[in-house]
Amino acid sequence: RIAAAILAALVAAAAVFTYLSYIAAFTPTDTVTVLSPRAGLVLDVDAKVKYRGIQVGKVESIEYAGSGAKLTLAINRSDMRYIPA
Repeated sequence: RIAAAILAALVAAAAVFTYLSYIAAFTPTDTVTVLSPRAGLVLDVDAKVKYRGIQVGKVESIEYAGSGAKLTLAINRSDMRYIPA
C-alpha cells in the first residue's frame, strides 16, 4: 500500500510539473506596456505575442481608456534582446 501511494504521488507530481512547464510557469519574463489606439475584437488576455512569427510572450492584461487601449505584455526575458525598443 505504501508503494502504491508513493507511485500515485510521483505520477501526480510529474503531471503537475508537466502542466507547469507547458504553461511556461518557469520562464522568467519582463513586463512591457504598450499604448495602442485600439485593441481589436480578437485580442484577449493570454494571447500569444509574436515577433517576426516567433512567440516571445503573452498578453497579461488589457485596459481600455478612452479611445485607446493599454496592453501589458509578459515578454520572455531571453527574447528581449531581439526586440527593438
